[in-house]
Formats: sequence, structure tokens, C-alpha cells
Amino acid sequence: MSEEPFGKHWNDKGKELLLQASEDLIEKIRAHVQETLNGSDRPYHMAKIFDASDQLNAGARAYVDAVFEFTGAIGLLFDNLYETYESELDPEPQSATEPAASEKTISVFTRADYAIDSVDELIEEARAAYLSTWPNDEPIDAQMRVDDVRGAIYELTHKDSAQIDGLNRAASLRKLGRISWVVDTDEPLSQDDHEWPASPFDAAVDDEVNVIFSEHVMY
Repeated sequence: MSEEPFGKHWNDKGKELLLQASEDLIEKIRAHVQETLNGSDRPYHMAKIFDASDQLNAGARAYVDAVFEFTGAIGLLFDNLYETYESELDPEPQSATEPAASEKTISVFTRADYAIDSVDELIEEARAAYLSTWPNDEPIDAQMRVDDVRGAIYELTHKDSAQIDGLNRAASLRKLGRISWVVDTDEPLSQDDHEWPASPFDAAVDDEVNVIFSEHVMY
């Protein structure tokens, strides 16, 4: 079997591509630094930083590819750094204390339905909630932050740390009804939320479920 010619790599074409990729990466680094230095935690600024980050990631990938094309062997330059950074962001969960086997547990399941009579009014109320939480931001930030129902619900539940009660306070939501069950639980939630079930309501549909108490509320 004949070997590939050495000239496939380390040639003038590959050198030119590598130089171009390096210059492009340097420009993207400078642009990212500038956007970051000029930025703040306002959504308007964060959107520009995220865009610069995407451009920087693309430039870094192009540079790594150019290095590999030129050398034929040296690539994946940022892998070790990335893996180290990921491990720092998401360390292995610490062992947690589980409930003793003799402990009895119960679960409370609640379903509450709300009518959205006007999506526009819901979004406007949520934007006002955002600006009350972040008084130094401007209306353009609220518009970027809240542009659909999902974003509106997020802001209403986070205003004043209200959580779900924020939906009950919202003038743009009309409460329809609520059902609550209290049931025996054979398998309580782990103290490590990484191990929680994908669906928290599985226990409520178990054939053997024992409903201790139920409440139905119509509004």
C-alpha cells in the first residue's frame, strides 16, 4: 500500500488558510471583548454578547479545522480547556442523606387551570413585572425578554419571588379551577434532584395510589 505524499499537508495553501483563520479568530476575540466590556446584564446587551460569543465559537472551530488541515495531526486545541471548564460548572453531585426506611411520606399533587383571554395583555403585564424587578432596565429590554406566553409566565412567577402565586395575582389570567390530591408515597423524592423522575406525577396515576385527601375548587 503506497503512502500519501508528504506534500498533502504543511503546504502553502494550508499555510494561507491557517493565517486567514487566525486573523479571523483574532478579530472575533476583539469583537467579543468589546461587546463584553460595553455590556451589562440588560437583555439588550446580553443578546449582543451572546451573538459575539456565537461568532467567536465559529471562529475558534474554523481555526482548529485550519490547523488540522495544515498539519494533518494537530487539532482539537480547546478540548482539554472545555472539559475542565465543564467539570467546574457541573461537578459531581455530593452524596446526600436519604430519608430513613421507616419514614412515611406523602405527596401533594395540584392542577390549576387559567384562561388567557388576551395574550397581548398578558405580555404587557409581564413586561411591567420585568421592569419592576429590574428598574434600571429600559422598555426595549422588557420587549426582548418577554415576547411570548412562556416568557410572560416566567416573569410573573419571578416577580417578588412569587413563584406560582404570581399567576394568582396576575390580572391578565383568569382562574378556572383547581384540583389537589394528597397521596401516600412509596418512593419519596431523592435528596439529590439529579435523580428526580422526569414526570413528577407518576405516583398520582399508579393503580395502587391511595388518595388520603382531595380538594376541588371552582372559581
